[in-house]
Amino acid sequence: MNDSAGGTFLAERARRLTALARAKRDNLDVSQAQGQVQTALNKLDQELRALGDVLAVHRRLKVNGVPVSDPGDLEKPAIRLKEQAALGRPTGQFLNARTRDIVGSRTAIENANAEAWRAWATAKISALPLAVLPRLNSNHRDATSTRIAAMRTLAAKKPNIADIIQFQQYLGRVKDELDAVESAGGDS
Repeated sequence: MNDSAGGTFLAERARRLTALARAKRDNLDVSQAQGQVQTALNKLDQELRALGDVLAVHRRLKVNGVPVSDPGDLEKPAIRLKEQAALGRPTGQFLNARTRDIVGSRTAIENANAEAWRAWATAKISALPLAVLPRLNSNHRDATSTRIAAMRTLAAKKPNIADIIQFQQYLGRVKDELDAVESAGGDS
């Protein structure tokens, strides 16, 4: 084999190896981009679930008569995502931006829920005829005082559905007990 044939062979082999390396690099770039999109989709999914939980609390507060503010326009991020999907696969960056939109909405609703809950629950506790508490017999007084303390703790917390239900149960029971003593005019 002469030097020129060997040089041509090596040059051809070098071109093939370069093409293979470029293909692998391009494949790796595509794979990384797909991984970033999948990660962004996972974060978006997680935030959508968290938003759903916050909206469930919002609905529960509303059903119980807590004056919560309207959650606002929640469709904009979904509409933008749908429009982008119609144009082609959204990028990880685009999905992260929609996730930030949802986080902002969720946080605003969560804060509004907590503020409305605290004000409403505190007002409900204040409206109880607590002046008649000493007229309850000692067993009932201790149990009622414990319920009132639990209600104050629940009123101070960020609301969740279980705590809202528990507060309502305690409120009804304490109100009935105190109203019975107040209407009886004597010891119970």
